[in-house]
Amino acid sequence: MNEKKEKVIKGRVFHIVQQKKHESTGDILLTKEKIIQGLGHKGIKEWAYILHDKDKKEDGSLKASHWHIMLSCPNQVPLKSVSEWFGVPMQYIEIKSGRGAFENGVVYLTHELI
Repeated sequence: MNEKKEKVIKGRVFHIVQQKKHESTGDILLTKEKIIQGLGHKGIKEWAYILHDKDKKEDGSLKASHWHIMLSCPNQVPLKSVSEWFGVPMQYIEIKSGRGAFENGVVYLTHELI
């Protein structure tokens, strides 16, 4: 029997972006409590998170409130695990790479320029 093995996507630095509430239904998608719970995993070395609730669209109206979470792990971690830790679908998690990936991501969280 030839079973196709699913490729496991792994990374060390992750950037999660998830809305606080679903725009159409108003359902809560991610809370500070869920973030703190997710940050409790021993595979996370460094982290930072922020709620963006004052970002504006090009027309000047407010964007929906959304969370940004940066994670740095000392070892490779499956993307699926990070998704499960925070209850965020994998498509809302980006794997960052390169020297300074975590630090650059943290700078973005506050919209500071380097």
